[in-house]
Amino acid sequence: MKERITKLIHRVVHDFFSILVACELLLFCVVADMLFEWKLPQLAFVLILFVPMHVLMMSKRIRLKYIAAGMAGLAVFFGITAISAYAGWVRFTQTSTYEAVDQGKNSIFGGKRVMAIVPHQDDDLNLMGGMIEEYVKYGSEIYVVFVTNGDYLGIPHIRHAEALQVLGSLGVEQDHVIFLGYGDQYELEGPHIYNAPAGEVVRSYFGKTETYGSDYHSAYREGRPYTNESFMSDLESVILEYRADVIFCSDYDPHRDHKATSLAFEKVMGEILKEHTDYRPTVYKGYAYYTAWTAADDYYRVNIASSGNMYSAYERPEVAIYRWEDRVRFPVNAASLSRSMLGSDAYRCLADYSSQGATRFAGQVINGDKVFWQRRTDSLCLTSEILTSSGDESLLNDFMLIENNDLQNELKKPYDGVWSPLESDSEKTAEIIFSEPSDLYSIMLYDHPASNENVTGVEILFDDGTKLLCENLDASGAATEIVVEKQSVSSFTVKIVSAEGLKPGLSEIEAFAVPSAGNGKILKLMDAEGNFVYDYWTDKEGNAVLSAYTYGVAYESKSDSFSVSVSNPICEAQWENGNLVIHCPSGEETILSISDDTEGVSDQVWIRNPKRTVRMWNDFFQLLEKRIFKEYNAGTFNKLLEEPAIQWGLEKMKILEYYLKR
Repeated sequence: MKERITKLIHRVVHDFFSILVACELLLFCVVADMLFEWKLPQLAFVLILFVPMHVLMMSKRIRLKYIAAGMAGLAVFFGITAISAYAGWVRFTQTSTYEAVDQGKNSIFGGKRVMAIVPHQDDDLNLMGGMIEEYVKYGSEIYVVFVTNGDYLGIPHIRHAEALQVLGSLGVEQDHVIFLGYGDQYELEGPHIYNAPAGEVVRSYFGKTETYGSDYHSAYREGRPYTNESFMSDLESVILEYRADVIFCSDYDPHRDHKATSLAFEKVMGEILKEHTDYRPTVYKGYAYYTAWTAADDYYRVNIASSGNMYSAYERPEVAIYRWEDRVRFPVNAASLSRSMLGSDAYRCLADYSSQGATRFAGQVINGDKVFWQRRTDSLCLTSEILTSSGDESLLNDFMLIENNDLQNELKKPYDGVWSPLESDSEKTAEIIFSEPSDLYSIMLYDHPASNENVTGVEILFDDGTKLLCENLDASGAATEIVVEKQSVSSFTVKIVSAEGLKPGLSEIEAFAVPSAGNGKILKLMDAEGNFVYDYWTDKEGNAVLSAYTYGVAYESKSDSFSVSVSNPICEAQWENGNLVIHCPSGEETILSISDDTEGVSDQVWIRNPKRTVRMWNDFFQLLEKRIFKEYNAGTFNKLLEEPAIQWGLEKMKILEYYLKR
């Protein structure tokens, strides 16, 4: 009897050992398949599980002591492997941060008063993540204006707390964070506050009808009714109160509040520029969605990638009123970047917006540059009289390139701000009369933003009797600049001579006395793919080909004007055919400096050629992090978090946490 029981126990232990070995082998293959993307069919996993298990079960009985030793060995092996991998990954996250050495961006980031105007708490990072730190570093004043309370889910106090935490960690003073206190979206049965009729009070999605703050921060003006007049007045007041030198504002993204913020800002800015001729800030418009939230996930590379072309992405902007090649590229704070996403300061800032699950989009948001389009505020047309042969002449100098009179209708296109002369109008002219004679460097014409409503030819008649014909207006609605270089011009007339579509016309006419001066000067090194360089790894042979991005400088031939030096004499850098050719032997590194003292611009970056083992570990841990911590967690776990029931529970937990901390 005793012998039979012993054999039974032996058999059970043997079979359990067989199952354990097969499961361990299956787990190993699943992890390897996930990491290396073998994409094995399901049948392969079935065979991996059952074939070894069957062979072991049918094999000759193994003694208990060998089974015990084998199980202990497996446990030790997998334990050591797991601990080593985790320890290696932790070290990778801690040591992969980019080392910042550049101190030469004072011209663009230093000594300024800067205002960022965004709709929601987290759009500050989408729009200017990595730039806010640079403005703080160089001693500029930063003001961040949140148009809404982000209260769509009913947790405005949490979103206020998160914004103050994030911006405080970046060095922005608490009293420089401004909440206008308006609603995050509005009841669909009524108009959006931007489109509301005069005097009509609208109700937000959260059920509010007037501006409010939280225990963390009050509203800019408490108790203002949710009317269009209050909304526009508060936005105008906050701009005029602080009179920032530089204003960044989110543009026309695929979200009602983003659209409203963009349109309201341009409308208010147009009125300010007409009434306050002594105030001419530099204005940049940029996207929080198209170049960040919904952009390509391109984080995991040996060297950080810059923002990708939003016009070639799967989700294109609703209107193409900017050309990608006209963008202004701002460098970001190098110390916020890392080869480990989870180890970067930029990721940690996104993690502080936990109520929004912002880390899900870290691979899209974090890039090596932030891109904007400058909207010049010195157009002579803003203070000019405009006479048209027909149509609404006020649309031609209101600073607005697009307009949408019904934001609640998702199918409605922003084509309402176009001057379209009557079809019966034989003249189709717009005369711009300056308040006083002025030199005229160029004229900017903006075609109808719809691709099928095009002005194909215009004639420009000047007050001195000369004429100029332009037949190449940008059909997407982007600016068409016509350089005229005339002196003492009192007026000019734009006549549409050819067009196509049902209601072709122009959305804006601008005229400038001088070329664009920008708001500071930028010099930044970039690699052969056009990505900005910070802490750069060469190829395995130690070679790199770099070029220079410049903004606001006066020269064209760059290599003749720059001086170049390296801190390590073993490494080499020299100009060849307009490019900077770098070579560093294996294991060597250097600080590469490039400058132009005449223009007052410079750039400093690390150039490194890590040894093979360093590259191998970097590739492994990036792959491990991407596949397990980023893609699996964000792609699987966060899908679960998006379930309505889970969202409801999380919201209640957040509210409970808030009151427990009070």
